[in-house]
Amino acid sequence: MSSHNPGQLIKGFEHTDHPLIEVLNKITQSEESIDKLQNMPGFSVIMNKLQNRMDKKKIETDKKINEICNQTIDEKLIK
Repeated sequence: MSSHNPGQLIKGFEHTDHPLIEVLNKITQSEESIDKLQNMPGFSVIMNKLQNRMDKKKIETDKKINEICNQTIDEKLIK
């Protein structure tokens, strides 16, 4: 520890190194960006297309998760 510059020990304190906090920060930044862009003509069309794409991905992911869970449950019951 140096009495010359005590702040030297906590460099980068404003940045997190935890992945969950980073994701939450990025979500917040995205929401703020969307709020700023809402008045742009055609933005709602773009957002609807993105929402539809995300909904399809979610359905596909849910199906995969259910298949894996059911397969795992079946394997446990068979043993």
